[in-house]
Amino acid sequence: MNIAFFEVDEWQRDYLKRSFPDASYDDGPLTVANAARHADVEIAAIRTYTKTDDALLAALPRLKLILSMTTGTDHLDLDACKRRGIIVCNVTGYSDAAVAEHAFALLLAIAKNILPSAVKTRGDARSGGRIQGFELNGKTLGIVGCGAIGLHAAKIAKGFGMTVLVYDVVRHDGWAEEHGFSYVPLDDLLATAEVITLHVPLNRHTRGLIGGDAFRKMRRDAVLINTSRGEVVDTDALLAALDSRKLKGAGLDVIDSENFIADHEPSETERRLCAFSNVVVTPHNAYNSVEALARRLDSTVANIHAFSEKGASGLKDRIA
Repeated sequence: MNIAFFEVDEWQRDYLKRSFPDASYDDGPLTVANAARHADVEIAAIRTYTKTDDALLAALPRLKLILSMTTGTDHLDLDACKRRGIIVCNVTGYSDAAVAEHAFALLLAIAKNILPSAVKTRGDARSGGRIQGFELNGKTLGIVGCGAIGLHAAKIAKGFGMTVLVYDVVRHDGWAEEHGFSYVPLDDLLATAEVITLHVPLNRHTRGLIGGDAFRKMRRDAVLINTSRGEVVDTDALLAALDSRKLKGAGLDVIDSENFIADHEPSETERRLCAFSNVVVTPHNAYNSVEALARRLDSTVANIHAFSEKGASGLKDRIA
């Protein structure tokens, strides 16, 4: 089969070539502009910069399978794929530990004032008093969305001696009993937790979930962590909460223009967000561990082999 990989850098290309030496490789996305060069592609492995709308799919008449090397699916037009009989898979579970650990890295950076402390140590000014942090032990962590990543975050939190509250539309009572957390309504979580971490997918129910009303319900000393999708949080409402010192801090791996570091010069809103001393922003990098990316590539390779040998019945994580 004619296989093409997109949005893969040099080390990923070298890794994948061990299995598919004759495939084509591109470090950029698959777009309408370059689709003519890939008109014979039957299997396309993509990431978030490739938008699978009707216009793109129309230019790929032989395409049978799209493998999105991501967990999130908001860049995929699943209806358009279904109409054209194109099978779609994503990759789940590859970065559960990486994302949960990154959420705590952001939290610890805020709790221990790591960035201001490092700046002070590297500079010439060693006076002016020590920079004070706070402990996680004894605090309450509120997890919004407790799938595999949220569950991993709950396990980490228990190691820090935190009480864990969870809001999710799907309950896993066995998990709660085994790992010692409690399910509560969202309003109760917002009002109680000193730390709120978001691990929900982006959909019509979660877009703007944390907005002005949610911030008003939070404790004044709350810290917000977002490693899910930027659009889950209303950025204007977040800025207002930070301006009014409603929040103790925020750790963000995503914002509503989450690829701005790679895509374009920061907007005024983005500059304002990054200027707060109690905000840590990273460039959608939570998933990006050596181990997680190897698992992602291995899963993609396995799906291609399964599709070649067994067809659709052999695929893992099929979503359309």
